[in-house]
Parts: sequence; C-alpha cells; structure tokens
Amino acid sequence: MADRLSELPDDVLLSILKRVDLRDAIRTAILAKRWRHLPAALPDIVLDVLSFRKKQDDDHQDGFTFTSRLSREARANLAVAHAAKAILARRSGEHAIDRLLVRFYLRAESIGIVRSVDDAIASGRARFREAAFDVRGEKRALECTGRDTLANGRRLASLVGGCPRAFAGLTRLRVESVTLRGSNDVANVLAACENLEILSLHSCDASAGSNVAALEMEHPRRVRLDVDACDFETVDLKWLPRLVQVSNNIWFPSRTLPPLVFGHVPQLRTVILSTVGTVNYRTLKLSELLVNATGIRTLQMIFESEKVCM
Repeated sequence: MADRLSELPDDVLLSILKRVDLRDAIRTAILAKRWRHLPAALPDIVLDVLSFRKKQDDDHQDGFTFTSRLSREARANLAVAHAAKAILARRSGEHAIDRLLVRFYLRAESIGIVRSVDDAIASGRARFREAAFDVRGEKRALECTGRDTLANGRRLASLVGGCPRAFAGLTRLRVESVTLRGSNDVANVLAACENLEILSLHSCDASAGSNVAALEMEHPRRVRLDVDACDFETVDLKWLPRLVQVSNNIWFPSRTLPPLVFGHVPQLRTVILSTVGTVNYRTLKLSELLVNATGIRTLQMIFESEKVCM
C-alpha cells in the first residue's frame, strides 16, 4: 500500500497531506523519500504552538515521558521553529503560499521561527498572499505581571528590528500581553508592518509607567482594528483612510477622554464597543463620540451600566 501511494502524482499526494496535521505531514516526509518535497509545496501553512503543545500533552498521556528540563512552552516553540525551518527552507518560490499562519510564544526560541520566515522572503523562496502572526506571552494574560509584559514588549521590538521583512510581509497580526514603551515605540513596531490589514491587540498597554497612555493609530492599509482588554486611556484613530471596522472591548475608564477618537476614517462603517462599566466611568455621549464618524452604518454597544447617553 505504501508503494502504491508513492506512485500517485504530486497533486494527489498534496491533497492527502492537506487533510492531516502539519506536524504529521512533516513526519511523513521524513519517513518517505518520495514525499520529502511535498510539505514545502502545501498552499496553506499553519504552524500553531498551541497544537504542538497539545501534541506533547497527548504523547505524555500515551505513556511517553519527557526528559527535557525545558517548559512545555519552550518545547512547543522549538518544535514550531524546527517545522518552520524544515518547510520554508525547502520552498521553491515557484508558487505563492495562499495562507501562512504562525502562532508562537514570546520566548528566546521565537527568533528562530520569525527568522525562517524572514530568510524565506529575502531569498525569494516564499511569497504569501496572506500572512499572519499570532504573538502570545508565555503566561496567560491574566497571570502576567508588569515585568512580564515589559519583557514581552522588548522581545517583540527585538523581533521586528531583527527580522523586518517578516513583519513587513504580514497582512494580519495579533499581539497579546505586551507593553510597548511610549507612543514612539508603538508607532515604530506597527509601521514595520507596512502591509498589515488587520491588527488585534489583547491585554496590551502603551506605557511603561503608572500613567495610562493613548494609542495613536496611523496606517495606509489598515482595514480592521480590534482592541480587547487593553490599558489605553483612549484609541486615537488619527489617519486610517481604509479602516472599515474598529472594536474596543473592556477598556479602562478615563475621566476626560472617550474610548475612541475618530480622525480621518472616511471608510469606517462598523464600530463595536463593550465594557462592564463602573461608577468611575465617564458618561459616554454618543453625539460627541461620533461627531467625526459620519459614515457609520453599524454601531454595536454592550454596556453593563447606564453610563451612556445621546
């Protein structure tokens, strides 16, 4: 049966590999010489650290034991780094990758993951129609301290500085549990993602001190912005000519500023706001909030308080 499978043409074998986990596809290529080049030709490449971590947990449950002193997160990151290198280093560049999704933890091993993408772009081996990074802290967001998010922010800035082509090629970026020091650093990190269309920020903040800072957004290609449980005093949409949708969920209260400030957003059609609200929240006046957002067609608001009026 194995020999008969190997006799099938590449397009049929690729169709088979599309239906299995990427980690299993790589293992198949190692075991069978005939299949060796196929994982690198897959149109969709999903390298998910959560999937690799779950595989490790499943192996452990099946009776295998790990002798490594590295954490599960470190081992999963290393597995993603090895997979990224194995696939992208063999990529011919003849065909564009329809979708690249890489999810990883902000640890020392993450440089190997991002560098594989950066090298593949630099050498012409990889072209992406859609490329996404989902960047996560090693700890869950609710468990992160200020020191953790500061360390995550420094590591993210280092990745952007060391692998600019990888971030420039992204169309989608999700960042979790990161402190970006000051408005200039925020601008530098996001400006490096010049093709970015969708940005999601979860449990992030823009200042290193105790004062809550504003997040100022300017980008020529951004079409969607999602801000979730972030410690920003306000999100200032200064210049986003292609922005269509923005959401700000569970924002922190300000006595002087609204959760969103609308600048040049001529294409904005959907605004989503949600918060639990407290007595300390400033009453949100919709007439003032939406004064510069005249093209909105959908306004979704979820408030567990009465701190909103026309």
